[in-house]
Amino acid sequence: MLGKFKKNVNYIALNLSIPIGLFTFFFPDRVVMSLWGSGWINGIEILKYLSLYIILFPMFHALKTRMYALHGKSLLVGSIYIVGLIIQIILLFMIDMYDFETFSISVVFTLSLLVMYLCLIFLNLKQ
Repeated sequence: MLGKFKKNVNYIALNLSIPIGLFTFFFPDRVVMSLWGSGWINGIEILKYLSLYIILFPMFHALKTRMYALHGKSLLVGSIYIVGLIIQIILLFMIDMYDFETFSISVVFTLSLLVMYLCLIFLNLKQ
């Protein structure tokens, strides 16, 4: 029963994340103004790039779960998390060192998740 519930939740999350993420990417100003008001206008750029994270995270989670369940590759998935963390640390250090814009932080998290997702896809294809 619980397994079927988790499968349905993953299915719903995957199907909702793409339209919500795309809407947020193309209309971040409307989302910010509707949810938080004009006091949060500086967050528009950050939300725009984090919207890609909204799309990628459920896909990454579904593929990660598949790797755990079908292949028992917890060590491999843990290694991919370490790769993502190293990418985040290096890029965050570069942002601090070269004084990039604030929204660059959201790009770092989205980019590291994208790299981790692509690693999972590559490893899943090799199975």
